[in-house]
Amino acid sequence: MKNLDNIILILNNNFNGSYNSNQYFYSEICRALKILGIKYISVSNVDDAVHVFENKNVSFSVCLGRYEYFIDSVPMYEKYCVMNYQWISDNPMKFTIDIKSKFIKYIFIDNQFQMMVGKLANEPLILPLGYLEEKSKDTGNDRVNGILFPGQIRSIESIKKEIRRSAVRRKITDFLDKYNLDTSYISAFNNAAIDVDLSDRWEFFRLTNSYTRTLKRIIAIENIHSVPVYIAGEKTDNNFKNNDVRFIGKFDYFHIEDVMSKYLYILNVDPNYHSCIHERISRGINAGAVVFSNENNIVNHVNNFPYVYRFDNRITIDSILKNKEFCFSDALEKEKNFIINTSWTRSLDRVIKDNEIYQR
Repeated sequence: MKNLDNIILILNNNFNGSYNSNQYFYSEICRALKILGIKYISVSNVDDAVHVFENKNVSFSVCLGRYEYFIDSVPMYEKYCVMNYQWISDNPMKFTIDIKSKFIKYIFIDNQFQMMVGKLANEPLILPLGYLEEKSKDTGNDRVNGILFPGQIRSIESIKKEIRRSAVRRKITDFLDKYNLDTSYISAFNNAAIDVDLSDRWEFFRLTNSYTRTLKRIIAIENIHSVPVYIAGEKTDNNFKNNDVRFIGKFDYFHIEDVMSKYLYILNVDPNYHSCIHERISRGINAGAVVFSNENNIVNHVNNFPYVYRFDNRITIDSILKNKEFCFSDALEKEKNFIINTSWTRSLDRVIKDNEIYQR
């Protein structure tokens, strides 16, 4: 007989992700549910998931990244007719998207991701990868007067070599010649992909995405001269034009916020998203640092995010820091107001309310 207490089932897909990010997000989702006082069970294999479905009243399930829970090739949300909320943690081109089932609802971190997948059975939710308010750090006097970029910067020369060997190199180079780095990569890709055969589309995406996101990171760092730049990631063969670039090593997500809290400033470079608040922004601000981010459809002056830069140098980080009116404490306060609705608890509350509407 089933236990009648309703629970949320967390389906861990056992994928670590870059810098152990996926497992860190799972741990924070579970912590946020505890803070909200919501009953949940977290599983990491199909047998345990079956046991929960057979013995508990599951209101809905949540999975992050790839969906890995199948019985005889049938997804468990179809077998048990229970809604699954699938949080897509990166560009949906990297995932298998179920466009038919009425028992899966996607959560996209960028409002433009739906352009990549077309019509879905359920309207997706648009919610960021969050942060935990309880991890908020005060700004002390002993922070490094520098800007930290927490992330990987691939070797751009190795990507160029891949492009030269690619069967679709001409279409790739034509795309790269025309693409404006300050505009939406997703929109540009969608327009260009019309003329790319379906069999070549993944290759076209993989190499254009990899090259442009790497180029953006290099340009953003090269344009900073007023303070040292620290990179929390593996050192590659990229040569930066500015001399004061220092690699401090690779840190996984379970430690990166402590690292962020040691610096005055954090650099965000969106990984080819253009309508989102990346977690580097919310986590950096929550760690007590002022964040500089490239401008996008959400992170901009119109929406009251004060410290954006552009790749075309019309707005630079140096110009912001050298402005006599720039005040660190005022800047941080403004940015804290910007991220107030992007925490895990706020996002999960949205998911719960969405499911309540679905259940009616």
